[in-house]
Amino acid sequence: MKMKKLSVVLLSLLAAVMVLSGCGGGAQDNDSAESAENGAKNSDQAILVVSFGTSYNDSRDKTIGAIETAAAEAFPEYEVRRAFTSQIIIDKLKERDNLEIDNVTEALDRAVADGIKTLIVQPTHLMNGYEYTDLNKIKPSMIAEATKNAREAAKKFADDSDSRLGKIKTASQGQFSIEDRDQYTPYIKRVRVVSTIDYFLKD
Repeated sequence: MKMKKLSVVLLSLLAAVMVLSGCGGGAQDNDSAESAENGAKNSDQAILVVSFGTSYNDSRDKTIGAIETAAAEAFPEYEVRRAFTSQIIIDKLKERDNLEIDNVTEALDRAVADGIKTLIVQPTHLMNGYEYTDLNKIKPSMIAEATKNAREAAKKFADDSDSRLGKIKTASQGQFSIEDRDQYTPYIKRVRVVSTIDYFLKD
């Protein structure tokens, strides 16, 4: 069996474009796979432009698409390909627009399958990004803990005023916030929820 060789290197590409990323509403998509495959389509060398991704179609044309076009113009002997690192964005585009974009693993596998021997990986990330999809799983336990802490605090107030703590009168979940644990470990996040609970007091 003939083994296919894939070499991956990094290339610094200067582009006067700021990359905007995020989720947005649907619109026409003018930068499907064709716009990311400029240059020498029959070549065995390619540039893989790796972006976080965005589902704002207009923004994607002006930012990620512009970088890919600049790469194709600067290196016409290379085929320019696209990959996103945000699986959430990838899934959203596929479901909403029927637009399929590779993640990095898929893009590398595709390059090998297509016989690409030299692959230049060009990231466009301006900063590290994080995705956490299990917030809904930890919400119940966090709310339960907040409710327990609120009752302990309310009982202390009741005891100090020679009253008895009654049942809950009103309760609101409040807002969840996600922050860096500290400036030295930005990849570790602290999730916080503030709940407001009013209790009845009995004499």
